[in-house]
Amino acid sequence: MDELIVEFSSSFVYDGQTYDRLSIPKLKGKHIKGLPVQPSLDDLRLVAQRATGKPNAFFDEMSASDVMKVCEGVATFLADGRATGQS
Repeated sequence: MDELIVEFSSSFVYDGQTYDRLSIPKLKGKHIKGLPVQPSLDDLRLVAQRATGKPNAFFDEMSASDVMKVCEGVATFLADGRATGQS
């Protein structure tokens, strides 16, 4: 997956622009630097900030359910790379 488009349940205005979706690009190492093995919602939100270039205040204006969608989207990028050991 090269990018993920998260459609918001409700649009919101940030810095004079209305948003109804967010594009999360394929994550790179620089986006997950310092990420713990069991990331919290705050950790996933920070990864989203790094990947999208949007500031913390942008995510503060989103509805809670949409923040959760973004965090779940970030987690989908991480899911394939987390398994360790023999299969």
